[in-house]
Amino acid sequence: MLRLKEICAEKGIKYSAVSEATGITESRLCSIVRTGACQLKTLRKIAKALDVPLVKLFENTNHENYTYCPHCGKRIGLKFR
Repeated sequence: MLRLKEICAEKGIKYSAVSEATGITESRLCSIVRTGACQLKTLRKIAKALDVPLVKLFENTNHENYTYCPHCGKRIGLKFR
């Protein structure tokens, strides 16, 4: 699942600020938080607005090198550079 809500809370950033920085409506951001469904280019915009690497949006709490697809539940490996 995406960590968008968690990252915004940690950084004290409101969805309205992310919306303004990305051009994504607040209602769409809320939908992304609920469903985790969006395109990669949208995730890149969000990561840039939050000033975090893209992978941080997916990072799970046990810090393993994989996460799960929010659409199908399949495990996805992550490679760090």
